[in-house]
Amino acid sequence: MPSIAAAQSLTSIACPSCGKSGSLKSQLPPGAKVRCKGCNRSFEPTIKMQLTECRELDNGPCEELTPPAPPTAPRQVAHHDAKERATGVRVGANGYLIKPFTPEQLYAAMDEALGWHDEHQQRGTTGEVNFDIRSELTYLAQVSDMLADLFAHTPLTERHIKDLKQAIMEMGGNAIEWGHRKNADLVLRITYRIDPNAVTLIIQDQGPGFNPTDIPHAASEEDPIRHLEVRNELGLREGGFGIMLARGLVDEFWYNERGNQVTMVKHFEQHAEV
Repeated sequence: MPSIAAAQSLTSIACPSCGKSGSLKSQLPPGAKVRCKGCNRSFEPTIKMQLTECRELDNGPCEELTPPAPPTAPRQVAHHDAKERATGVRVGANGYLIKPFTPEQLYAAMDEALGWHDEHQQRGTTGEVNFDIRSELTYLAQVSDMLADLFAHTPLTERHIKDLKQAIMEMGGNAIEWGHRKNADLVLRITYRIDPNAVTLIIQDQGPGFNPTDIPHAASEEDPIRHLEVRNELGLREGGFGIMLARGLVDEFWYNERGNQVTMVKHFEQHAEV
């Protein structure tokens, strides 16, 4: 069940049969049903609106962070303050709306949360973890090591795990260098999902993005070294092999339309039954 946090500490819920609304004093576990006092019918909520106090801190707005496994994924915290972080994790929200917000913004957040839920149901996703880190290679390497520990509990081989670690470092490094221009204060988000047949890694930066089909300073499969001349003319360091290398280490690889998010999928090896 996806949810949205909207900046007061109760959960508002409405009956789909009679429309009567009420509030819950505690978090609903996955699959739990509630009984309507109006029509006495039981139902499982499709989406819930979680209200929580989240004041602005350090002259900055509340920001999103880290959903673990569906379907009740905590996602929102206020930054810097440990108490607010703990509150955000307990909320269990897919989206965060800062007051004042318009009905259109609310509906858009609901559509996004429901889309997240439907996608996971269709793919059979059994877990999702988000890491929000500073744009520094040290933190990126730590996340890569943590993910390797998670990969070890999947059917991935040791070689596949090594390949994925390298792909994370290549694409995360690109996001830090090019997307964030090495601004360590910008947040880099790394999402890990596990499905019955594959693991998915999504790396998203806050940069303006780029056109993945037009990067003359990066290597291409057609001519892996021609870009070196371009880099030399532009005064760039040697390199530019990251995208081509990462693409070859996974089974599926694509960028979003904006060009600030890359998705990589590695399928588990299928063994024929004998």
